[in-house]
Amino acid sequence: MMGVERTARGAKRTRLPAAVTALVLTLLAGGTAAAPDTLPRGQIVEKVSCADDPQQSYALYVPASYDPARHWPVVYLFDPSARGARAAERFRKGAETYGFLLAASNNSKNGPINESLGSARALWKDTHARFTIDDRRVYTAGFSGGARVAALVGQMLSGSVAGVIACGAGFPDGRPPAKDTPFAYFGTAGDTDFNLSEMKSLDATLEKLGIPHYLETFEGTHQWPTEQICAEALEWMRVREAARGIAKDPALVESSFARRLARASREEAGGRTLEAYREYASITRDFRGLRDVADVRKRLSELEKDDRVRSLFASEEKREKAERSAIDRLTAKLDTIRTAQEPPVLPRLLAELEISDWKKRAGSASRDEALAARRVLEWLFVRASLFLPQELLARRDFSRAILALSVSTEIKPQSPQAWYNRACAEARAGHRKKALEELRVAVEKGFRDRKWIESDADLEPLREDEQFRQIVESLPPAESAPER
Repeated sequence: MMGVERTARGAKRTRLPAAVTALVLTLLAGGTAAAPDTLPRGQIVEKVSCADDPQQSYALYVPASYDPARHWPVVYLFDPSARGARAAERFRKGAETYGFLLAASNNSKNGPINESLGSARALWKDTHARFTIDDRRVYTAGFSGGARVAALVGQMLSGSVAGVIACGAGFPDGRPPAKDTPFAYFGTAGDTDFNLSEMKSLDATLEKLGIPHYLETFEGTHQWPTEQICAEALEWMRVREAARGIAKDPALVESSFARRLARASREEAGGRTLEAYREYASITRDFRGLRDVADVRKRLSELEKDDRVRSLFASEEKREKAERSAIDRLTAKLDTIRTAQEPPVLPRLLAELEISDWKKRAGSASRDEALAARRVLEWLFVRASLFLPQELLARRDFSRAILALSVSTEIKPQSPQAWYNRACAEARAGHRKKALEELRVAVEKGFRDRKWIESDADLEPLREDEQFRQIVESLPPAESAPER
């Protein structure tokens, strides 16, 4: 069974003495002098095995201009599904433009945090042995659970990570930011990401703590952002380097300032007043001391005194409170699948979850109302397609797992992944005919990972069925599954 990316939401705080000690010892050792390296430049190498631990590997990107005579910044990347090349591809363009090495773990994934810290240790040691790295300019980045790993590495190696780029999730649970958090933080999330509320709340916390921060939203759900936003994140880190006085680049500062100011002006002209206000505020923070920001500060002050802006902020706060309340209320109803002595029948459960109503709201003419409804549906989808089925299948409660997965296909009937997961549960329950029907639906709706279907243990009861072989043979031999 395959699922959407899992977050660390609600996970308990883990004690990490052994993994942390190993990671810190690697840092203190400082790595050996970089050896001559013949790995190709200007292209992603999908698998580089770590010399001291061949079980650990990473996707690597070395800028075409790399010169071992200079010290280079590096970004350590953590994908929640251990797909290093996917993470590196998002950052490749920015890395080439702004001169960053990329090392994206092929081992770190959602699950035991100690394993991810072990991957971080292996990446650190291997890249420091291969390349000349500027230890003042080490960064981490990640998506979903990988974002929490990126922040945790920054916390564990206090003062040795200059910045964290976090996509779709914030700090690890139980380890919030503090006044002495030693790194700058670039957060980003899709406008229908169920974790957007968390990212906005974190951004406000970082502002109160006086920690350099920036939050950028994009059109999309719980996913890696576009390569353009990843490039902007690296540009923002370069501006931070200029502010720290370690990598001055007046031309880059001016071009970044101009781009950001143009964005704020477009937001304001388009009637997106709060977005414009936040951009003016971030420009004032980021470029203070680097160039004159008096005009930006003046416009920011004018907006602060505008009663309409105060009203807009109040309305936004009210909407976000209602959204959080709805998620809590509907999550409790959805969780009756696993808690009720007799689980509800599907039609009644769908009615109690108000799925039809939320879908109507998702098509509202009001952009804010539509986005809020989509985030609610996204959260219910993830819980119904991943969290609950994982728990229920682990205890072999197949009927309840299938009920949860049926909710997910009602929320997203066009999702090939949802139908595939449901087929797997039906197969494990011994419902061969139903499993084959739903596997066929998954393929019709776009599921294309033939290799995964052929090796997935959940589908073992179907292997000898002629219909199963026909479904498999209908797929191209080497096509990968669509990104989730």
